[in-house]
Amino acid sequence: MIKIKIPSTVSLAKKAGKLVHGEDNVKNAIRSGAAALVIIALDTGANTSKSITDSCAYYNIKYVSAGTKEELGHCVGKSFTAAVAICDEGFAKSIEKAFAGNINGGEVL
Repeated sequence: MIKIKIPSTVSLAKKAGKLVHGEDNVKNAIRSGAAALVIIALDTGANTSKSITDSCAYYNIKYVSAGTKEELGHCVGKSFTAAVAICDEGFAKSIEKAFAGNINGGEVL
């Protein structure tokens, strides 16, 4: 389950046009430097998760793992999604506060 504040912040970022979702779009946002924070669903496949986290590490982008693909998808109006990239520092900082200490590989739930 995703922490209470996260779904509303992710939804607001989507409405503001400051979010991309899906593996390819997230990786493009990471490579271009647009991503401020990446959220990866806990039930994402090992290869997909490793690919995204490796990209985050290489480009020095913070990431967290939280919720299921269905929960994360619900936040962005889809049936499921493996990952989202928050492309705004303000939204990213708000989410980081909720995950204090669990950034870049820390366990969440």
